[in-house]
Amino acid sequence: MEIVIKETGAVETLLLIDSKTGCDWFNDLVGNHDGYNDDPEYGFAKEKDEDGLDTGRFVTSQENFDWWENIVSNMEDLERRVENLRMEFGGSRVDWIVMESGSGYVDLENYTDVIHQALDEEFGEGKGR
Repeated sequence: MEIVIKETGAVETLLLIDSKTGCDWFNDLVGNHDGYNDDPEYGFAKEKDEDGLDTGRFVTSQENFDWWENIVSNMEDLERRVENLRMEFGGSRVDWIVMESGSGYVDLENYTDVIHQALDEEFGEGKGR
């Protein structure tokens, strides 16, 4: 997703690629967590051209961009660890831990920490990293 930082005009990109399918699911993640809105201070607002038409890009604040960039980094780190653990312990066991630990209400910024903690408890601290 192309993002214009409202304070600087810099154009950045955020992607979250599923290693199994190659699909970018960042847009889905943002949408599922109410990240799209008309206020670029706290969300991703559609950028409009001089005729009022969507450009296909989004505008947001540097602070919001940095928050989402951190989420993406944490999700990518978790995916690498899960894949490593699947190779060592088998997919069904690892997937069950991930599903069980992430199924309750957890704020997005804490989601990866909760799953890492459950993986630490099940397989050993830092295993798979």
